[in-house]
Amino acid sequence: MQDETPVIYSDRPNDLSTRRGRRRYTGRLVVTAPALGDFDYFARSIDGAEQALLFSNGPAGNRFEFRADRVQAFLSDLGEQDNDVIATFDLLYLHHETTGNFRMTAK
Repeated sequence: MQDETPVIYSDRPNDLSTRRGRRRYTGRLVVTAPALGDFDYFARSIDGAEQALLFSNGPAGNRFEFRADRVQAFLSDLGEQDNDVIATFDLLYLHHETTGNFRMTAK
């Protein structure tokens, strides 16, 4: 994940200042592609549709979760590893009015 928030420079007479622009987070997701009959990730990634993203790891009581309510995923690369198709997606985390860009929690 990267923070690509722009820095805006102000160069007015008697005022040299900087401020941060609107937050922009991006990321990259590499997955083993499932059978296209299960879910067509490739078609969904081409149209740039917004979708939710949730990762969780660990048993209850010791679980880590990463949740983003508005994400656009774009297919950037296809490859092969151990006879499996590997898909790489570029992610753009969009701002959500109540939850922000993303949340990480431990439960």
